[in-house]
Amino acid sequence: MGGAVEILKPIVKPATKIFGFFNNPLISLGATLFLSWALRPKTPDIPDFATNSFDDFERGLLLNKQSNDSNIPVIYGERLVGGTRVFVESSGTDNQYLYIALVLSEGEINSIEEILIDEKPVTFASSFTDGNAVEVDSSDSNYYKDGESLIRVEPHFGTDGQSASTLLSTLSSWGSNHKLSGLCYLAIRFKFNQDAFGGLPKIQARIKGKKVKTYNASLVEQSASYSTNPAWCILDYLTNTRYGKGLSVSEIDLQSFYDASQVCETQVGGYTLAIPQKNERYNRVICSFINPDRNYQVDEVQFPPIDDSGLPSADQHATMKTADGGFLLEGRFQFPTITSQYQAEEMAEVILRRSREALGLSLNVAFKGYELNIGDIVNITHSSLGFSAKPFRVLGITFNNDYTVGLSLVEHQDTHYQWSSKIQATTIPTTTLPNPFTVQPPASVTLDDELIEYNDGTVIVALNITIGASTDSFVDYYQVEYKKSDETDYKIHAQGTGLNQRVLNVIDQETYDVRVKAVNTLGVSSTYVSESRTIIGAIEPPADVEDFSCNIVGQEAHLSWTQIPDLDLAYYQLRFSEETNGTADWQNSVALVEKISRPGTSITVPARQGTYLIKAVDKLGNFSSNATAIISNVTSVQNFNAIATQSEHPDFNGTLNNVVVADSTIRLDSSELFDSASGLFDDETTRFFDSGVENADFYPTGNYEFENIIDIGAVHTARITATLSQTSDNPDDLFDARSGLFDSASSNFDGDTPANANAHIEIATSDDNITYTDFRNFIIGSYTFRYAKFRVVLISRDLASTPVVNEVTVSIDMEDRIFSGNDITSGAGTYTVTFTNPYKSVNYAVGITGENMATGDYFTVANKTINGFDVSFFNSSDTAVSRTFDYIAKGF
Repeated sequence: MGGAVEILKPIVKPATKIFGFFNNPLISLGATLFLSWALRPKTPDIPDFATNSFDDFERGLLLNKQSNDSNIPVIYGERLVGGTRVFVESSGTDNQYLYIALVLSEGEINSIEEILIDEKPVTFASSFTDGNAVEVDSSDSNYYKDGESLIRVEPHFGTDGQSASTLLSTLSSWGSNHKLSGLCYLAIRFKFNQDAFGGLPKIQARIKGKKVKTYNASLVEQSASYSTNPAWCILDYLTNTRYGKGLSVSEIDLQSFYDASQVCETQVGGYTLAIPQKNERYNRVICSFINPDRNYQVDEVQFPPIDDSGLPSADQHATMKTADGGFLLEGRFQFPTITSQYQAEEMAEVILRRSREALGLSLNVAFKGYELNIGDIVNITHSSLGFSAKPFRVLGITFNNDYTVGLSLVEHQDTHYQWSSKIQATTIPTTTLPNPFTVQPPASVTLDDELIEYNDGTVIVALNITIGASTDSFVDYYQVEYKKSDETDYKIHAQGTGLNQRVLNVIDQETYDVRVKAVNTLGVSSTYVSESRTIIGAIEPPADVEDFSCNIVGQEAHLSWTQIPDLDLAYYQLRFSEETNGTADWQNSVALVEKISRPGTSITVPARQGTYLIKAVDKLGNFSSNATAIISNVTSVQNFNAIATQSEHPDFNGTLNNVVVADSTIRLDSSELFDSASGLFDDETTRFFDSGVENADFYPTGNYEFENIIDIGAVHTARITATLSQTSDNPDDLFDARSGLFDSASSNFDGDTPANANAHIEIATSDDNITYTDFRNFIIGSYTFRYAKFRVVLISRDLASTPVVNEVTVSIDMEDRIFSGNDITSGAGTYTVTFTNPYKSVNYAVGITGENMATGDYFTVANKTINGFDVSFFNSSDTAVSRTFDYIAKGF
């Protein structure tokens, strides 16, 4: 043979180097795949660049399957996996709950790091522990909706003695014997929500896999623990009797596995070193691997890299391609157990270098070669070949009839396995596609209300909803829901693309809650955007009257104004005050015309010197906030004669009903008795002494009736005017007792007391002092009566405020009236003129004009009464004669 064979290395070293580079692998198939590549024949395969078995294998790991006899994977290291559904059942009202038992892998695993539903990571309220249920955290917008978790998961890590799922045991079909012993699985309950789930959920889990037994330097077995060391993972697979080869430990060289484990713990450039083997020649090698940074999908690296300008010229692709005659020699290799880009790059470089320096050698050696094993490295010294201790790796061994051993060898270069630092992997931005299960909510919701009038005059209140558009480009429509604040369930008002919605016939002073969500084309909804509003509508005071003017014509005042825009206008009210200095106000004026119906914008009233005031009143009885006033300084051409004036202040000696006199004023009495209060007198610091100890304890109404009835002597038509001076008081409302910020108060700066309490005058009349009309609101004007009685009515609308009346006066006057007659024949005697409507006073004036009077004729007037007078005509001889005459009488 010419030369000698020296066996230098035992079987331990190749085992070490074969597995030394793997880190974080799925080892169950790793050894077989690697060795089948390293020892395969030299004839290269034709690459298939379409979907291959590796892609299908990896996709299969991430899918969910429904089966009762499917293969169960063994997971070493950290991987993202799907699972096999072995149990599915629905339950609850309308089958709202879906229960699933999903087997992930053989157990016992170390931990579950993360769970993805429909490829979206789920944020849970706590970490996963074996056998303990956990729900979605409130911060998760995908699966925590409407204030509740949609997912409850109970992980089981796969111990042989694990108990049945507590979560699934709520179902009658899952009993205490359903333990799935030795299997890692998830017990999951989903609550249906169309915005979260578009079908049967896809479940994936990122797990740290199988716990394996290890050995120390003394080859003493250690307790099973999580390890990514390939040596221990291979040993577990070889010895496991359930899913592995079931070999006895006594059949295995434990020392070689320990040595291999130590090499595997060596890290260079961020990955575990290893020695692969390759026999073909390539000028480009592409390796497929599992990339955790790409959601555990298949990824590729190549050597030389696309940009190989940083490599020595001999290692650049163009140089090697030229050396290969200009042919592209490309090899593709699949490594499903590699999960590191740097390891995959190192593997591609090793394969390429070995393929270009792989001198083959076949030779026969002495029988001592029998001690060699496949994979051993031997040093060959052969003078004819010029080899001096040149290392070769054993690829094949044959036994010859002459007791020699035939060896098939391939050149071995240590430089092929010198690990170099790798360039930091470039972070490539992932393609960001819109998540169809995450919908951006509307930007805002704004509420307002307004009055709407129909053609028939009906006026209703509408709640206007303005939606701020969502920034989501795939929104199909918006769903608007509303309810009263005291109701539990929302009503769906509208579904559409419009950003303005209107709810009709809402109720004044009622608070409405409105929420809006965006819905995309898949029917998935966003979170709600909510807003509340207390309806003002018809309770808002009508607008103040504008353009109020007065035009005096003779004895009449012609008043006019501009129609206010309020749709719920009911009428206008006109009041009068005798003040002419600009101090007249609504509270201390007296009604002149109670109602001027819409759409009237003018009225004629008697001309008087004073102030006319007007307010609009809506259908709920709300008055304009401010009275509009106009002063008239024109004195009436009519002559009025005062016949009675009655003032009740300051003593107020009349009849009190739920009213008290205090400080020369009248006010409402309290319904609370002093002796009924409890506690210490001095302990109350939040209200006045007169307020008592209870809030809002005034009577709602009371009245003060004038001390005397006014009698004008007979039934006459007389004009009655009145003045009323009042203020308001709320003894419960102390400034220092208010809470909150001063500027945040919704009340008026001076308080709301005047709006909550007021007083007005009422009148009742009679002709006989026996039968009286009902008391009615007093307005300035003419009344026909003999007897009149008056009262002041005090009202509290909130029971916390009271009107305070300090002056009240009623005045009665009568205007001059004229009676006349003409061409009356007196007769030779006394003629009595009778008035059709008697005067109030006999102090009237009479004028008489005689016709065809002779010289010396004269007349006399006698017996003047309120009913008439006597007239007699005489000649110069003082003899009664008949004459024709005219008369006129003026008085009141």
